[in-house]
This record gives sequence, C-alpha cells and structure tokens, in this order.
Amino acid sequence: MSTTLTLQLPDRLKSQLLQHAQQLNISPETLALQSLAQGLNADPVPQSKPSFEDFCAVANLMEQLREARQASQTHITVDATPITLHLATLMGQEGQLNRLELIGDAPHQQMMLEINLNDSSTLPQTQTLTQLDEADYPPQLHLALQNLKNPDPAVRKQAIQALGDLYRGLS
Repeated sequence: MSTTLTLQLPDRLKSQLLQHAQQLNISPETLALQSLAQGLNADPVPQSKPSFEDFCAVANLMEQLREARQASQTHITVDATPITLHLATLMGQEGQLNRLELIGDAPHQQMMLEINLNDSSTLPQTQTLTQLDEADYPPQLHLALQNLKNPDPAVRKQAIQALGDLYRGLS
C-alpha cells in the first residue's frame, strides 16, 4: 500500500533535490523516497530472502531492456517492485538509464525507464546484479547469473535470453 504525500520544499532544497536527482539519473520523486527511507533508517528494499517472483521481475526487466536496445527504443515500462526499483536506480547511477519515473500507485505501480542507448555494453548491468546476494538465488538461476558475469558478450546475451525464457515459462 502506498500513500501520496505533498511537501512544501524551500527553493534551495528543491534545487538541491533536482540537481542531485539529475546527477544520479533518477527522478526527483525516487530520490526523495530513497532519502526519506534512509533518513528514517527504513530500507526501501526488503531484507528478506528474495522470492522466485523477485527473480522473475528482474528477468523481465533485463529481457525488456535487451529487446528495447535491439530495437533502438529509448523507453520501456515495467512493473515497479522493490527489487526492480532498486536495480533500476543502480543502473541509473551507472549511466545505463537517463531517467526513471514511477507511474501509478501500489500494488500496480510501474516505472518508465528511459534507456541510454549510447551505453551499449551489458557488462555494467551484470556488475549491478552482483550487488544482490547470490546465496539466495534459486538453483535454476545460478548458471544464467554466472554467465551474465562472463566477459564474452555472446555468453552474456545467451544468459539474458535464458533469463527471459525462464520468465516466459512462468507466465
């Protein structure tokens, strides 16, 4: 469940928020939410063991990013789950995304991602994935996730396709 909260920000704070969000390639709303959660010592990404659905959401995100890059599309819309929001935020910080915008309210919240097509490598995406705890991965994901770390682009591409196939198998 989510609640809409309207805040009156002093001009100086608004300017700092906008500038910092632009530097991180995330929306000001996302930065404000993360900053509020951090200030309250509340982690926006749950610390519980990731579920199989979480990994499917990540696989869907990666598949849509891959397909968009292949089609030279600059925008995709995906479900905003805590883990995909965290991953997209990290990808924005790494320069892979130009913008992240949250759309709608929970439980059907989505995020619109503007892809940086000038960043053609997929290796930074795999470095982002390594920030997740691999010990908690379901066994069927280990090989694909290990292959995402491979320096060979062809092996990484096959791993992304395998994750997409896994996701489609659950739909």
